[in-house]
Order: sequence, then C-alpha cells, then structure tokens
Amino acid sequence: MTKKLSARIVPELEKRLRESGLLTAIVTLDSPRFKHYLKKPANLLHDRWTYMERDDSGVLYRLGSERGIRQELNISRRTRQAIVTTHDPRAGREQIVVFDLVSKSVISNTVKHDSAGIKVTHNFLFLNKREGLLRRTKAEEPAAV
Repeated sequence: MTKKLSARIVPELEKRLRESGLLTAIVTLDSPRFKHYLKKPANLLHDRWTYMERDDSGVLYRLGSERGIRQELNISRRTRQAIVTTHDPRAGREQIVVFDLVSKSVISNTVKHDSAGIKVTHNFLFLNKREGLLRRTKAEEPAAV
C-alpha cells in the first residue's frame, strides 16, 4: 500500500524554526499563506524572507542565516516546481519538500539525517493533518553482510 506524502515539515524542524524566531517559516504546503506566496512571491519579503537570486530557471528566497537553521524556497518556472528546503545544521537534518505547480500536490518529501557520519534518508508520509510517518527510502536499506 502506497501512502500519501505529507505536505508538512517534520515537527522537530517546525519547533526548531519557531524557537529560532523564524515565525514566518513554511510549515505546511497546504496553507493559504503558502499558496499566496506562490501567486505573489514578493509577499515573502514582507514576511522577513530575503531575496537571494534569480536565474533562467527561477527564484530563490531564504529565511534565516546561511550557516544556522534556515528555510529556502526555490520557485522554478522551468520545472514548474516549488522546492521548500529546511536546514538544521546543528541537528544534522535537512528536509526537502517538492511541490508540483501544475498538479498542486506534493511529489516528494524527504528528510535527511546525518548521525555519526552516516547519512540516512526517509520519506515523510501523511498520517493526519498534524502528524506524519518517517519511512526509510528503499535505496538506503542496510546491506546484508
């Protein structure tokens, strides 16, 4: 049975963003605020996001500092995707949520952990509006010795 991908960031990262004072972080891609950002990306600037760069493929905005906990939103007109990346270097964790601008749905939601030099990737699956389930990606199942 295939489970639906969650549109949320994991609760641990959501809590760390809030504790760091990044109150305008995107915590779910189901919110009216996120959809509003996609329609008018300039509104990100009013919510203390920083415009980083624009190239042929799209635009990049950042909330937080380059070295600390941060969130980035990359809106690509070419691939027709919005990618929300949440980095927490202190916890060795990164979450990447890919939103398809055509189907208006989450097509990927992965959480990468770096613990003791071992990188592990999980898919974040939908359970209910507030909760999700981490399931290890098949490509990274431990090899039998």
